[in-house]
Amino acid sequence: MSRRCINCKFDARVVKGTDCAPCLADPENKPFFEPVAEVIAAQAAGEPLSGAQGTGMKFDGGKPRWSLLMAGMSKALEGVAKVLTFGAQKYAAHSWRTVPEGKDRYRDALYRHLAAIEQGEELDPESGLRHWDHVICNALFLSELNR
Repeated sequence: MSRRCINCKFDARVVKGTDCAPCLADPENKPFFEPVAEVIAAQAAGEPLSGAQGTGMKFDGGKPRWSLLMAGMSKALEGVAKVLTFGAQKYAAHSWRTVPEGKDRYRDALYRHLAAIEQGEELDPESGLRHWDHVICNALFLSELNR
């Protein structure tokens, strides 16, 4: 039966065994599992959840953890935002979406920035921004256009 850690809301279906990996990684946490069906039934009946200490439930196991990106790479994300702002001022916001042959052109732009990095250049002479941030921005354009 699927179980969820009442302490940190970790979905035990993605873990073999009975240990809650996030709780075990943090010595302050105490893992406590309760079968999901029982949790849902108790919640529907308005009963307190054992181990929950009066807190609410949120079943978000298996969902993307955006905080890993937002808090973990804030400098890189700021660099990409600067590149996007430069592009929006030069052209128009989101105009990259409608560039003819965009996939080929953004791939070429990505390669040009990589070549500049390989040649020892850190900043793009036109924008004054880091080539790496242009690379990431072009890669994001390509990722979005290829979905």
